[in-house]
Amino acid sequence: MRRTLRPLIALLTLSIFVSFGTSSLKARELYTLATATPGGTYYPIGVAIATLVKFELFPGQGIDLVAIPTAGSGENIGLLRDNESQFAIISGLAAYQAAEGLGKFEENGPFDGFRAIGSLWRSTDHFVMRSDLAQSGTLDDLSNAIGQPASFGKEGSGTILKNGLLLERLGLPLENFDLVHEGYKGSVGLFTDGSLSAMNLSAGVPVSAVSDLLTQMGPDATLLEVTDQQLARLDAGTGLWSREIIPAGTYPGQNDDVASVATPNILAVRSDVPEEIVYRFTKTIFDNLDKLQTLHAAASQIDIDQAAVGLPVPMHQGAERYFRERGLAMPVVSDSGFGDAFLSRYRTHAEARQTVNEGRVGIVTGPSTQTSARAIGDIALAVDGDGLRLITMTGKGSGQNVTDLLYLGGVDAAVVQMDYLQYAKEYAYPDLDERLRILTPLFDQEVHVLVKHGIYDLKQLAGKKVNFGVRGSGAELTAEIIFGQLGVDVERSFYGDHEALELVKSGEIAAAVFVSGKPMPLLESVDLSDGVRLLNVPKVEYNDSYTASSFSRDDYSWLIGTGEVETIAVRTAIAAYNWKPGTERFRGVQELAERLIDNVQKLGAVGRHPKLKDLDPRADFGDWPKLPVVDTYLNRLDLAQGSVASDTVN
Repeated sequence: MRRTLRPLIALLTLSIFVSFGTSSLKARELYTLATATPGGTYYPIGVAIATLVKFELFPGQGIDLVAIPTAGSGENIGLLRDNESQFAIISGLAAYQAAEGLGKFEENGPFDGFRAIGSLWRSTDHFVMRSDLAQSGTLDDLSNAIGQPASFGKEGSGTILKNGLLLERLGLPLENFDLVHEGYKGSVGLFTDGSLSAMNLSAGVPVSAVSDLLTQMGPDATLLEVTDQQLARLDAGTGLWSREIIPAGTYPGQNDDVASVATPNILAVRSDVPEEIVYRFTKTIFDNLDKLQTLHAAASQIDIDQAAVGLPVPMHQGAERYFRERGLAMPVVSDSGFGDAFLSRYRTHAEARQTVNEGRVGIVTGPSTQTSARAIGDIALAVDGDGLRLITMTGKGSGQNVTDLLYLGGVDAAVVQMDYLQYAKEYAYPDLDERLRILTPLFDQEVHVLVKHGIYDLKQLAGKKVNFGVRGSGAELTAEIIFGQLGVDVERSFYGDHEALELVKSGEIAAAVFVSGKPMPLLESVDLSDGVRLLNVPKVEYNDSYTASSFSRDDYSWLIGTGEVETIAVRTAIAAYNWKPGTERFRGVQELAERLIDNVQKLGAVGRHPKLKDLDPRADFGDWPKLPVVDTYLNRLDLAQGSVASDTVN
């Protein structure tokens, strides 16, 4: 087919030169756009693009484009390679395989002589099955159609090559099915009369064939979803397939969003076409999408916001220049050298965004003035690696942290005090121990009461102004419990830690209550010469939340003269949201738990915050339940260690 089309291409090009005669058009300013057969989508969109370029660029600039019919993507790659066409519409898969020298392009080796202008539209995969075979509603159900009639494209077509690759990656090679080689219309007819069990129709949403099928079949046909794991298997790290949500109501009887996948159809150009020419072509197309759509309805699928998504080859400098002017996020790979450090890792910004967010777990710590912020930072460094990235966010304290963990987007875990958990369950969230589980007890955080010299007992603070920490913090609740149980009525204030410290130093308030693991970073900025001291805190009780502790010169040599200061400490933990098993958020928290357990010894090493030596994932946190995955992993480790010990003895 390829050889028979080339005389036609030459004839078309010659006729254009003859028709323009002695116009100012130069040979290098006439370009051809390879499309596909007239019966498909590539050709009419190609003709619409060529018409637009002729209308916008030829009169004033002498730049012209002619669309030529071809056999499709495979033919178009050859035409670009041989410079018989300078522009082409090609599928993302064909572009990827040509650039890498894979599949049917293996014989000619990798082709680096072409670039992307942008994605014209994305072809969304619509896997449809008989409902009686669709048990899970996902691609896993395709295994239920093994040995039964299925349609995945005409024989020798690019469609069946693509579907063959996808099914191979799912572990379901085409030979597992009784293949029926039909186009979309024929496949729908066979499906509705009961002669097909499964098929995949790939095109821009909405696909009329899918609408026809679901209108006729109703609940007897199911549009399958693609899970995150299945998407990863289908894409196989190429960046070609990305998530596509088919909105509810797109098709008859579709009441919910359907998570599918899509791959781009790109407008490609030879890499040696001048930057200025490509810039003008790109600007003409994407600045005039409304005009393009009047030329052909199929052009309504072109979306500038998707132009840089999933590109399988670098973007041409001329196109990149235009999209940067429009403020569009650019693919990382480009001829300009943009993002060269990422070339070996990410093909596009979309791929980078997806990869960077894989395994993302968000955790809220205490304020930056407190020990938990530093300790969680050490934990984040220890557990970081492929598949997990712990994103730390400084919070206001336990009260706000619990609220954030329940409701704030992107938060999976938080540092929380036991007294606040118990209080919140009793007075606000009766089911809190079901929604939040303990990932690991962290360490005890000491109660620091900083006062001016001359105050030697908490009871001396009666009637005086005492800072309880910011509203909603764990320090506020702990201070309320302490002063309430001791019967000391004070005037409360609610400043942040830094401001409260300065107010104590100046004497504007009598005392400030801080809850933080010792040594507290904030207190490194004061000493006895500032006229402040740490006050003894007597033991109080609240649901097993407090333990006895003390401060010595080893903790605060600059604040303590001789002897020790008695205080209490609040039991503290990392709590995690109890995500539904099997979800992406659940897997992220599970990975965090396992890596934290694996790195306990590393966390206790020199250079980490000294409080991390107290971290023990095996310890109980009162009667608050742990995440089930924690005990499961610990038991697995115990069994493994027992097996090793047994082997050693034997």
